[in-house]
Amino acid sequence: MSAALRDFLASPRCLYLEISAACNLDCAICANAHRYGSQDTGRRLSRQDIQRLLAQLPEPPLKVILTGGEPLLHPDLVGILDDLCRAGIYHAIYTNAVVPIGNELWQALSQDPFLAHYTVSLHSVAPEEHEFLTGRPGSFQ
Repeated sequence: MSAALRDFLASPRCLYLEISAACNLDCAICANAHRYGSQDTGRRLSRQDIQRLLAQLPEPPLKVILTGGEPLLHPDLVGILDDLCRAGIYHAIYTNAVVPIGNELWQALSQDPFLAHYTVSLHSVAPEEHEFLTGRPGSFQ
């Protein structure tokens, strides 16, 4: 195998990072709830963990998908977004969209030139079904 092909295969084009196990919902279908239970929701990748991981790749990925738990609950999300922007890496956020967004995060998200998209979890078009699955009344609103 050529070195170029080896480097291409070793460096992902799209990287999914589960940056936090914490979540504000209790979805019946969530893999994190089954994997971590309620005792380990403080698990997260730090900003430094992500920087180290990206530095180990032969080439930066074209896109990073931030997932969780709920990535909007990560205490250093603004810094992570800033790092991805400075590296010129497009990124997306998979969210349940039931997290209040403070001014600092809103500014970072609204002015982020590398934010490709958001993906929002919607488990049903019927509010009562969605809320049953998320375990939280009002989560459909």
